[in-house]
Amino acid sequence: MKSTEQRRSLARCAFVLVLLLTIPLLSVEAQNMVSRPVGFVRIPISSNEATLLSAPFQAFADSGTNVVVTWDAASQQYISENMAEAAQPGRGFWLESSEESSVIFLCGEVVLDETRTQNLLPGLNLVGYPYSTAIPAEETTLSDLNLLDRTGTNRPSTLQPGAGYWLNVTGTEARAWVEVRPYADAFPADSEPPVIERLDVVGGTGVVLTIRGAGTPGELLEVYWQDLDPTARLSTTSGWQIAVAQLVPGADGTVRWADNGAPGRAAVNEVFGRYYLAARGDLDGNGDGIPDARARFVAGISAPGSFAAGSMEGELASSESPEGLSPEGGELMEGAGTNALPANPVQQPVGFRVIYVDGQHGNDAFSGRCATAMWNDGPKQTIRAGLGAADGGDTVVIREGQYAESLQIAGKDVRVRIEGRVNVLGGGSDGPGAQVQTEAASDSVVITNTP
Repeated sequence: MKSTEQRRSLARCAFVLVLLLTIPLLSVEAQNMVSRPVGFVRIPISSNEATLLSAPFQAFADSGTNVVVTWDAASQQYISENMAEAAQPGRGFWLESSEESSVIFLCGEVVLDETRTQNLLPGLNLVGYPYSTAIPAEETTLSDLNLLDRTGTNRPSTLQPGAGYWLNVTGTEARAWVEVRPYADAFPADSEPPVIERLDVVGGTGVVLTIRGAGTPGELLEVYWQDLDPTARLSTTSGWQIAVAQLVPGADGTVRWADNGAPGRAAVNEVFGRYYLAARGDLDGNGDGIPDARARFVAGISAPGSFAAGSMEGELASSESPEGLSPEGGELMEGAGTNALPANPVQQPVGFRVIYVDGQHGNDAFSGRCATAMWNDGPKQTIRAGLGAADGGDTVVIREGQYAESLQIAGKDVRVRIEGRVNVLGGGSDGPGAQVQTEAASDSVVITNTP
């Protein structure tokens, strides 16, 4: 029999062993796989005219020193304020233009507060919707109040990001205006990397992101994006597309990447708004060969255990990079980071793209990389076109609807995901060598191949 001291010694050894095994696991789990989102919206400013605006984002620390005109509801008169003080989500302000027409970019971090509260005083107030999306006015808590556009005569049906509005509070009592976040917060609650520290507009035609990584050996970063039109509601958990992969942070842990547009991604001066995420391309918690963030936000595949603790839910120099991972129109900036791949880079699979098919709202002239139709892009209309746009390893998402065509996927190594009830009415065959995985996104899914 072992003595009491021997048993205690064995117990201490077991505890130390468990501790040594646990610490590396905790250090991996504590790594955030994605940043908090940032973005911009573009607002045209007419010549010799004041435009009523609001801030749809949490402004970056150095958001500028421009002077704007705001409304003091207590005294019911105009006052001048610094842009950094006035540009708070929920507040409206006036910006006067010079002699020439121009465009202003409102930039910052997507608002992720669970609720936003603002005190409305009796009389006129200048307000804006305090979240980073459009929303029908009837879905806000202002629906029963006298909300008007900049002219003071028209009641808006949709509150647009970046737009300001007049609000008249009748009576003699102040009112607390409380709004609840209309989209999911699927992002880290802390400020650990990856973090998009800055979004700078260059010449009105390009955007430069400054991204801070963790600075760990072998770290690779990716950038995701999605566009938003003035009346569209933001989805923070879907609709993201990959802009660049295999970004290698510099010695200081940062990298600067420029978005100058690319095939399938319009230049920034051609869209109303664009949102960005930075993600870890070297974290693959479930070992499926697809980075966890890419699987979650781009492909829409849940990866259990891939979220960090505390979270809720460029051109590449190497010509040997996997096909599709070198985005045209994006480039690394001098002064931070490098576009040179490490000697033994982490191998990234080519099948990261998602091609959307929507028979009701799509168009085969679109690239298929956007989940919703907006501006000059959107989903494909036919399954045939969607499969034709997909490369080996890509995911084709077929939206609910009836498709009078064949499901011809012969020779295609693709992943097909069904959303809702889908009927394929034409005759079709998988063909030899096809590898297809279907996932029911609903309890009511029908795929019918009729000879």
